[in-house]
Amino acid sequence: MEILLINDSKLKVRLSADDMRSFDISLDGMDYDNTETRRVFWEILDRAKKETGFDAARERVFIQVYPAKDGGCDMYVTKQAKKETDIKEIKKYRDKWLLYGFDSYADLECATQKLHRTGIFTKSDAYYEKVGEKYRYYLVLYGFDAPNDRFLFLGEYGKRYTNFAALSYIKEHGELFICDCAAKTLAKLK
Repeated sequence: MEILLINDSKLKVRLSADDMRSFDISLDGMDYDNTETRRVFWEILDRAKKETGFDAARERVFIQVYPAKDGGCDMYVTKQAKKETDIKEIKKYRDKWLLYGFDSYADLECATQKLHRTGIFTKSDAYYEKVGEKYRYYLVLYGFDAPNDRFLFLGEYGKRYTNFAALSYIKEHGELFICDCAAKTLAKLK
């Protein structure tokens, strides 16, 4: 098992096929509603705390698991930030934001990598929401007048929302999982 601390709120764990066998888990059988799966996740997080100081015991976490070519998996654990409910914060950026929605986490990662290559860094937040059995991901970039043609390339990966109500909806109903530097953090994960 390899454990990599990405930042204070994000951790990557690489489990080999042997690790998966020793934990007696499989990708198909991973289900957080299952007691055994939860036990394994918390055993891994306890080890991560000892090795890196990453403590998620009192936090809500978002766990993503992706298959690896060797039969193992890559697990990303993100401490969920508290929702921003301060309306003053939203009004502060009323006319200086860009919001994009993505159908998959992979699309969000690709978009942030391309954004990172532009060299433009700004305050940005990442949200997700469960839609049926799937998740939808959102990236909010702050400090830019909309419309802004410099970011048209993001439309290759997701849909741009221009209505302020969409931003308000995401801030209210979405789950914030990376706060302030989402684009930069996500771009460095791949």
